Amino acid sequence: MARTRPRISLNAAPPPANDPEPVIEVPAIPRSSPLKVIRNKCLDCTNNQPREVYLCAAKTCPLWPWRMGVRPEHRKQAKANEDALRVAAGLKPKYQYINMSEDSDED
Repeated sequence: MARTRPRISLNAAPPPANDPEPVIEVPAIPRSSPLKVIRNKCLDCTNNQPREVYLCAAKTCPLWPWRMGVRPEHRKQAKANEDALRVAAGLKPKYQYINMSEDSDED
């Protein structure tokens, strides 16, 4: 007795897959630095108003020091560098990060 192959109809639905759950494709999320993510969160919190982010009064927020998109320790270093340049040019320091004591040891 000859074996016959089952007939496949072109109009029939494909057989169900054996996978218990369908595969869900997730769109790729662009990578961002943590500082950009924090800045975007702060902008979202203030209805996309950069001035309101700058004037933010929520100082108890854990993101507050990073709200401007800059690390706080880098901001202090930048101010110290600016003060050093001002002192070198013979001007008074703006942020007082440079010690300008009058009692120097010049003889």
